Amino acid sequence: MSTLSTTNIKHPSSGSNNIVLASDGTTTIPTVKATTELLVGGVTTTANGGTLQISNGITFPATQSACSNANTLDDYEEGSWTPSGEFASNGTRTNVEMRGTYTKVGDAVHVNFYTQVTKGTASGAYRITGLPFAASARTFTIGVAGAADNMTPTVPVWGILDGVTGSSSLVMKKKDSSSSSDLTAADLNTSNAVFAASFTYFV
Repeated sequence: MSTLSTTNIKHPSSGSNNIVLASDGTTTIPTVKATTELLVGGVTTTANGGTLQISNGITFPATQSACSNANTLDDYEEGSWTPSGEFASNGTRTNVEMRGTYTKVGDAVHVNFYTQVTKGTASGAYRITGLPFAASARTFTIGVAGAADNMTPTVPVWGILDGVTGSSSLVMKKKDSSSSSDLTAADLNTSNAVFAASFTYFV
């Protein structure tokens, strides 16, 4: 077996003490500095830079390639999702404005959403469905506090993600001085009931 021994492998255009892999005479991809820094997309260390610098970001595959190693980041994604206000019986319910965004880092998903619903002839318990990823049992039970408007209760209103594997909805709740119960169509004003919140769960 042959062995290559050298202190530097460099393109003629590079400075000393660099290892430069070049695809052509003008482009250097990547640069390994003598100070143990790896630069991708550039050859100059930026101020306060870390040991790995990438000029154009890191791209993850569209479909996650899951890794069981606890120290490996195997997914990152940003996007939008469309929540839906659902009752036990929707009747003539209208989802007036529904929007949401999310950021997924590994198995943690942070979501933001705004919902506005006109209940019409709907009845029964109210929930918000359509989370961008189904929750895992690791999520446990979490309460989601947010801003509410055009609802009859003057007490706190929130959502609960129950943590059951595969759950992708928030069960809406209300609380008075002694107990909590489901938020129902009877608790919403006739039109434009609003609930907005941000929270993090696991998949």
